[in-house]
Formats: sequence, structure tokens, C-alpha cells
Amino acid sequence: MTANLTVNYTLGGTATCGVDYTIPGANCSAMTGTFQIDAGTKHGAEIYLTLT
Repeated sequence: MTANLTVNYTLGGTATCGVDYTIPGANCSAMTGTFQIDAGTKHGAEIYLTLT
């Protein structure tokens, strides 16, 4: 990959964002979020989001 890639996602389910869990970069009010995969990341690399 030669350029950074921004990934948009939507949250859903019965758990409540901000109460039952948090995700860095998530907008719990809008139930959306983004994260970036940096240029040079190898194909098939695992991307981890920290849930707390």
C-alpha cells in the first residue's frame, strides 16, 4: 500500500458504547468511528482495535 488508508466503521448491537465499552476514535453519539492503516502496511497484516 503506497498511501494511508482511512477506514470508516459503524457500531451496532445491544451493548452501549461509552458505557459497556470504549473504542479509541469512536464517536459513541453517532455510533461511528474511523481508524487509519498506514502506508507500507503489509498485505494481510492484522489490525487491532483496543476495546476497554
